[in-house]
Amino acid sequence: MQEEKFDSVDMRTYNKYIIHLEGKTMRVESRTFRLIFSCLVLLFFVVLTGSSGGAVRIGQEDRLLAYESDLYCSYFIWEGAFPELKIVDWEKNSDRKLLTLGDVIYLNKGETDGLLLNQAFEVIEIGPGIGRYGRLAYRRGRVKIEALKGGRAAAVIESACGPIRLGQFLVPFVEKAAVSGEDLGFDDQIEEEDEPKGRFLYLQDGYVQAGTGHWAIINLGREDGVDIGEQLLACRKSGKDAFLTAFANCVVLDVGTRTATVKIISSRDAVTLKDWIVPRTKNRSGR
Repeated sequence: MQEEKFDSVDMRTYNKYIIHLEGKTMRVESRTFRLIFSCLVLLFFVVLTGSSGGAVRIGQEDRLLAYESDLYCSYFIWEGAFPELKIVDWEKNSDRKLLTLGDVIYLNKGETDGLLLNQAFEVIEIGPGIGRYGRLAYRRGRVKIEALKGGRAAAVIESACGPIRLGQFLVPFVEKAAVSGEDLGFDDQIEEEDEPKGRFLYLQDGYVQAGTGHWAIINLGREDGVDIGEQLLACRKSGKDAFLTAFANCVVLDVGTRTATVKIISSRDAVTLKDWIVPRTKNRSGR
C-alpha cells in the first residue's frame, strides 16, 4: 500500500512537471511567434514606404529644410521708408516692459485707415544699416486685430519669437510655403567664370562665425535670380591662386531686391564674413 501511494504521488509530480514544461514551451513559442510577426509587419512597412530606396520616413518632417521658426523668426534687410503702423501703447497689468503672448496692444491706426478685424500683422524691429543695402530687420512675432475704433486699433499678441516693445512696427502678415527637399550638400565643382559670386553681409546675432542651423544675410537677391528654397554654396580659397572650394550648403528663406536671408543646413567648417556665396548651376531645389 505504501509503495502504491508513493508511486501515485510520483506520477502526479511527474505530470505537473510535464505540464509546467509544456507551458514554458508554449510561452516561448508564443513570444517567438509574436517576434516573427512583428518582423514581418516591419518588413512589409519598409517595402511599402521605402520604395524610393531611401530610409523609412515617418511623415515629411525629415524633408523640411526650414521650420516655422526659420520662416517667421529670422531677420532680413528692410528696404525703403519705415512702416507707418506701429505699437503705441498696451493694456498694462504689471510693471513689465516687454510684451508677451496674450498681451493686448494698441496701434496708431484703425478702421479709418483700412484696418480690418482679425487681420494679422507681423511685428518687426528695424535696426542698424547694413551698408548700402538697407537696414537689418528682426521678426519679433505676430498679432491679430481684435477691436477697431476710428483711428485706433487693439490687437492681441498671438506668437512671439523675440522681445516685443512699444514703438516696434507692424507689416501685413504673409503666410509662407514650407521649404522642403533634400540637402544637396557641398561636393559640387565650382566654375568661377560661370557663376555670380556674393558675400556674407551679416551672421546670426552678429557673430564672426556661423555653423549649421544658423542664419545669415548675403548680398545676392531677386536681381541676381535668387529665389526662396534655392540652395547655395558657401565657398572659400585656401590661397591666392587656389580654386574656389565649397564647404557649406545654405537654403534661401527670404529674398529682397539685392539681399537674401539663408540658413546653413550643412557644413564642414564655420562660415565667416570673408567667404563667398555661389548659386548652383544645376539641381536647384524648389519649395
